[in-house]
Amino acid sequence: MHFSATDPDEEDILSFSAQDLPEFVSLVDNGVRRGVLEVSPDFGDIGKYSFSIMVSDNSEPALTDSEVFVLIVLESTPSSVILHLQNQKENLSTEDFTNLGQKVSYAAQLHKYLVDASKEDRSNFQEYFHEYTNEAKNILQIGQGAEQKMILQDISKTQIKLDNVLEKLNIQEENENKAKDAKLLREKRQELADTINQLVAVEHFIKRGAEKEKQIEELSAKKLDLMKQVMIEEARQSNVDLTPADIKKIEEKIEQSSQSATAGQDNGGDKASGDKGNGGNNSNNKGNSSDKGNNGNKGGNGNSKK
Repeated sequence: MHFSATDPDEEDILSFSAQDLPEFVSLVDNGVRRGVLEVSPDFGDIGKYSFSIMVSDNSEPALTDSEVFVLIVLESTPSSVILHLQNQKENLSTEDFTNLGQKVSYAAQLHKYLVDASKEDRSNFQEYFHEYTNEAKNILQIGQGAEQKMILQDISKTQIKLDNVLEKLNIQEENENKAKDAKLLREKRQELADTINQLVAVEHFIKRGAEKEKQIEELSAKKLDLMKQVMIEEARQSNVDLTPADIKKIEEKIEQSSQSATAGQDNGGDKASGDKGNGGNNSNNKGNSSDKGNNGNKGGNGNSKK
């Protein structure tokens, strides 16, 4: 970070100093009324830091001024950790071989800073770490003394240990995702069941009218949408390679099934209505038959009297 200062007297020489600088920050005075803050935080330096930069001239008495700076070191990202590992690899060739074991051990610990990393992020880190250890092993191949062999063994052990740690993290993430998916599916199924119950209640217990029709329309649409969500989620959890085309087929199948069910209900209602009307006619026919019988009796009685 660059900074500068001004002075109305152009002949005065300005110098900079700092107070309460963090250990990973250094001040460089360029001597031309400009300065630079070199900031090199490590992954454990997350936090907020306040410090002051003072400027003074060479007059008698010296005139001074100061400014307070606030520096915030954010939490690392997977990409920043991997970039740091790549930079460490470039510096390996300048290291004394006796330090290589410690360097590799430090690099392996960087996986702890893969905050919110995905399986792909961990895989990328693992790939770059293998390149890092291979580079270290190549350096140790020169000489092949007893000490080099011991360091090689330590590096190999560190690599195996890191691979096991990352594999455990992948399995843990997979189990957590499965649990989240199962919970989501249970919630969707319950919401669907509740919506169906609401729809049944409206159809059977609310008097016919515009408000009832509106509620039925809204609940039916919600039911259809939830059916799609449930079916798609079930398919996704059983098939990780589910494609957009597969999802479209599921949606079309549900819509066709819903339309068939609606048409069946409408036909059933029409049939029931028609049967009821015929029943009324039968009742009338029965009445006519009764009347006819009475008339016949009357006629018979009259003939008997004659």
